[in-house]
Amino acid sequence: MKKNFKITQKQGVDFSKLTGDNNKLHIDNIYSYNSIYGFKISHGVLILSLFLKKIKFNKNFKSYKKIKIDFSNPTKYDKIIKIKNNIKNKFELYQDKKQIMTIKFEESNYDISNEIKNKFDYKKNFIISKKIKKNYQNKIIPNDLNISLGFLSKYVGTIFPGENSLISEINIFRNKQIKSKKLKISSSILDKRFPIINNILLYKDYKIIFKSIIRPKLKNSLKTPSKKIIKKIKSLDKNVLIIGSSSGIGYDLMKLFLYNKKIKIISTYYKNIISENQKNIIKKKIDISKDLNKVYNLIKKY
Repeated sequence: MKKNFKITQKQGVDFSKLTGDNNKLHIDNIYSYNSIYGFKISHGVLILSLFLKKIKFNKNFKSYKKIKIDFSNPTKYDKIIKIKNNIKNKFELYQDKKQIMTIKFEESNYDISNEIKNKFDYKKNFIISKKIKKNYQNKIIPNDLNISLGFLSKYVGTIFPGENSLISEINIFRNKQIKSKKLKISSSILDKRFPIINNILLYKDYKIIFKSIIRPKLKNSLKTPSKKIIKKIKSLDKNVLIIGSSSGIGYDLMKLFLYNKKIKIISTYYKNIISENQKNIIKKKIDISKDLNKVYNLIKKY
């Protein structure tokens, strides 16, 4: 077995279509560029699914009663993922020398009676049709497990918590006592002060306990500046160059300088588009990591 694999952007799009997890963090260039990561990241469940195929789960690990998965870092598309197996039945996945995931197989039996009672904040049931079962079918991962993981991804990415979400931990238990025909997911927020959610998924022979996280999101909180600040900006008589004017601090600065219509505001952007069209704005598309000379030329020209 080769100790590495990679996930392509096409696989990410195909997985979104299969599962319904169309969270823009995984498939949208602009949205992901403006996220806390700055790039599109692979679905966590997709990494797990491809890993299970890589190790031929049905052949080599089907008898295990528990699989514990911990997610450490985001995973980029089209970059090699290396598998390390230094400890028996424990695998570590790396990308760019960073650990992205740990998967551990355990033989211990799971006693369904030990389930901790929860007061759930949200519940969702899914009916699994014959068409869904057919779409998820493959020879390497048990169909019921494959369906469970797919709906787990959809639930976290699009339903609860939804757009600003991540999966941090998955624990898969197999126990024939469960026998849940509908796929049921229940969620409870541990503490209103913290963005951590406990979830339980039940389907057929599987019970999956997983943790999801509400991902931080930057908000534009620029308010109308004071009269003193506006007066100061209007008094400026030199042109202004703002790097990265399409979002964040650069965007806030550009909005401030728009109060001064006498000076030129040279605003650079790369992936995002600057929507403002005031006459004294000069927009320049520049990747400053590659075209720094263009910035120097703008300084000389203006």
